[in-house]
Amino acid sequence: MGDSVGGGILPSNRYFFIQVIAIAAVTVPSLGIYLGEEMKLFMGNEFIKVSRSIGAGRFHLFKQHLLPQFRRHSIVLFAEQVSQTLVLLIQLGILHMCLGGLKIANFGIMETIPVYFSETNEWAATIAMNIQQIFLRPLLVVVPLTLFAILILCVNSISSTLRRSLIEGEGAKIKKKSKEQAFQEKVSVSSDLFTLKQ
Repeated sequence: MGDSVGGGILPSNRYFFIQVIAIAAVTVPSLGIYLGEEMKLFMGNEFIKVSRSIGAGRFHLFKQHLLPQFRRHSIVLFAEQVSQTLVLLIQLGILHMCLGGLKIANFGIMETIPVYFSETNEWAATIAMNIQQIFLRPLLVVVPLTLFAILILCVNSISSTLRRSLIEGEGAKIKKKSKEQAFQEKVSVSSDLFTLKQ
């Protein structure tokens, strides 16, 4: 009933656990290499060298400089990894490998006709169940693919906005500019108050 491909090999919860480990094994090494390179570039900044020259230790550099930078990068990388995981789920669904697996029920009197049912009822499983009927009923596959595309587009726009505001510093620049404009307006108003006009 809860087998991965209906053959009585793996229960669905164990199959789901193996899939999660496999997805993590695919994404974690590249993610670790990317984070290591980013942190190595960050540690080469001038203010890090100045902090070291005036006696800052490794713990101080990690706590005051590296940890806040890592937090910002981790938020952006989480959004990017969600997008990549959604793309991977689509590919797994096309290959009939869905989260939790698929159940097979055999219908027919003279011959067995396998019909797939999902364990988790997610979009990739809907694609996997109906991929063989794409030429007969294309909407059964096109609709979940369209929903996946919209979701990936939304996640990518969120991650690009987070990257601009947290890493590239556009949000801080906008705040700084607004503060400078407010200060200049205040200074101009105060100068008008104390200026003698004829």
